[in-house]
This record gives sequence, structure tokens and C-alpha cells, in this order.
Amino acid sequence: MKLFDYIKVLFGKDVQWDKTSNYDKSKNSFMTNRFMSIKFPTQANMFNTLKIDPVGQAEAWRLVSSKFNRVPGFIYTKVKKTAKQKAKEWNPDPKAKETYMKFNYFDSIIINRVRKECKDLSRIDGEITVKMDSFLDAIKTSKRVRSEIKKADDFGYIPNPTLKPNSIYFLWTIFRRLENLEFITFKVNDDKHFTRLIKNEKGTPILSFHFNIIEGIFDLTKLMDRTELDTFNKTLIDFNILENKYLERKPYFYMKASAIIDILTSMDIEGKLSTFHMLDRIDQKLEEDDPILIVKTDYTPY
Repeated sequence: MKLFDYIKVLFGKDVQWDKTSNYDKSKNSFMTNRFMSIKFPTQANMFNTLKIDPVGQAEAWRLVSSKFNRVPGFIYTKVKKTAKQKAKEWNPDPKAKETYMKFNYFDSIIINRVRKECKDLSRIDGEITVKMDSFLDAIKTSKRVRSEIKKADDFGYIPNPTLKPNSIYFLWTIFRRLENLEFITFKVNDDKHFTRLIKNEKGTPILSFHFNIIEGIFDLTKLMDRTELDTFNKTLIDFNILENKYLERKPYFYMKASAIIDILTSMDIEGKLSTFHMLDRIDQKLEEDDPILIVKTDYTPY
């Protein structure tokens, strides 16, 4: 049973549901949980946490869906909107975004160097998007910046009395952490009163530096061998994420980071594929920001 045929039965009459096989309930349980999380996030998260039997999960969602007279709008609206956004907004390269003070000394150096020596790829006012390699070349033309980079490297990014946190230290920490970063977007703040000083729970002023991962590439061909890729792809076919017809498949698809993590986790738990080594390499920041990923795969005819 196809996913949306199953969804219609899920929200349909009891007689249709009673005829649905446990195989179809189990096969569509993952994507059903994703759909229902739009309206019932707490309950969906509990199902993920408890790792209950997929058929039992399907029956639980049936109890909820039976209260509706038809398939609710949030099921279709979310899917269509997401698909359009992915097709329109996707730029298949990792990015990071950070808000900078225009009138801070090091921030001013960074902004001036980038505007002078880098090609701005952004189409949004107040933002600057540049290639990572050109950005590094630009800021290293400043002797003061090179000095701060050397301090960060020498002290291994461990705070100490002689190394005060600043934009250079913060950026260099990100670059060491995100080794595959290809593009970086700066959001420039022109407010002279803007400050990074915030107070912690004890009321002590601290410097706050923040960035977000907004897009990325998850290349499974570098993490899995042919047999593992085939196992992974068959699971995605069961979830109706990849087409079952060979000629209609694509070697990539778009997905939120949380979704791909859930799939890999469930495959490990069910014993289909050992994915712990991959999950262990996923940066916690990726889980926190939950960006759109282009997931690259490969497959053999089957």
C-alpha cells in the first residue's frame, strides 16, 4: 500500500482499517509518525523515544485519527509546502550564519575585508554570503587577524588569561569544528547599541557568539559500501521516499537532519544496518539546528 493510500485508510472507516495488513502498518509507521508530529509533536516524540512496536504505534495513531471525519489539512499542507520550499530554496552547499557587530574592532576588519576582496553571493539585504576559501584568503591579509589566529592555534582554543574571546577566535573555532564548510553567510547588524553581552542564570555578564547551520550535504557514498547502500535504499523505498521503479529514482533526495537521523537510528535498532559509527560522527549542532540536507546515495538495479 502506498503511503498516501495508507493515510486515507488511517483516517477512514473502521472496515477499511480492519482489512489493513500488519505489514502495511509497519511499513508506513515511520512516515506516519513524521506526519502526525506536525499536529501532535509531544506524542510523536514519545513514540520515537519509547521505540515501540511499529504495528502498536500504528494502532495508537488510529485511535487519534478515528476522531477525524476525513484526512486533516495539516497532512497535505505540510508536505506540499515543504516540497516547494526545498525545490525553490535549496542551494546544495553547507552554510553557517553569524550576526556581527559592525562597530566592533575585529568585526569591522572582517566586514571590510570581505566586502572588498570577496564576491558576495547573497541576494538578501543585510547579508553577505561568500565562499569559504575566498573568505580565509581575505581575512588573512590583516596582520592583526593573523596574530589572533596564531593565538587560537597555539592555545588549542582553550580559554586562558592571555586569550580573550573575540570574533576571530570564535570563527576559527567553527572552521576547525566544521571541516567541510564551503560557504559562510554573515548577517550584518548596523545597530551601534548591539552587544553580545548577556547574563547567565547567575546574572554574570558573558559574551555570546552564535551561529546556525542552515543547509548541508550528507554523502552516504563516503560512509557506506555497496551492500549497505542497497539496504539503506530499500528501506527508503519502503518509506516511499525513493521511487520503487529503477528509472524514476534519483541519486539524491532532500530531508531534514532530524529525519535522516531517525531513519538511521531505527535501522540500527531493528538490526537492518549498523549505523552507530555514522551517528557518532554527526555534530550535535546539526541535531540542534535541524537544517535541510541533500542526502546523496547510489544504487544498483533491483
